[in-house]
Amino acid sequence: MEAASLRAQLDVLGAMAIDLAGQFSLEPLLERILRHSMELLDCDSGSICTVDEAAGTYRKEIDLGVGCLSGQTFPLDEGVTGEVV
Repeated sequence: MEAASLRAQLDVLGAMAIDLAGQFSLEPLLERILRHSMELLDCDSGSICTVDEAAGTYRKEIDLGVGCLSGQTFPLDEGVTGEVV
């Protein structure tokens, strides 16, 4: 890996650490984490979901660059997220 690319990745990881150490509300923090993760993975879209195993559901919390349904809840037997869980 070239030095500039490695430095860029370290800068992103440093920004993530600062985000996690500061005062925050959940939605902006999750969006920042997702943006940093997408940059590190060099991808154009992504989402973060929370899982309620007791209810058998997951909720789309943050979506960036995709046409998914942020804020909606889905059963765990639906979608890739359900398969992963």
